[in-house]
Amino acid sequence: MAVVDVARRTLLHTEAPGAGSLPTRLALDEAGQRVWVGLDGAAEVLALDTTRGRSTARVAVGQGLHTLVAAEGSPWLFVGNAGSDSVSLVDRATLRRVADVPVGRTPV
Repeated sequence: MAVVDVARRTLLHTEAPGAGSLPTRLALDEAGQRVWVGLDGAAEVLALDTTRGRSTARVAVGQGLHTLVAAEGSPWLFVGNAGSDSVSLVDRATLRRVADVPVGRTPV
C-alpha cells in the first residue's frame, strides 16, 4: 500500500500488507486523522495516521472479507468478518479489539 499526499503529489509512506493480504475497504474516522484499512485475506485491520502518513496499529479481528463502519459519535470501529460470521468491535481510542459478536452468515 502507498500513502500519497495528493495535494503535494508526494509519496509519504509505503506499507506491506502481509502475505496473502489484500487491502480493499477503507473507513475514515470522523476527525479525519485516522483511516482504517480492511486487510482481506488476513484476520486484521490496519490503522493509518493521516497526519503522519504512517501506520499506528494492526488489530486482530475475525477471518474473511472485512466490512468497516466508523460511525460518527461512536467510540467503536465495527468490522464485519465474513469468514467468521462475526462483527469485531474495536475501541478507536485504544486501538484494541474489545469483543467479537456472532451475527449469523456473512455480515455486511
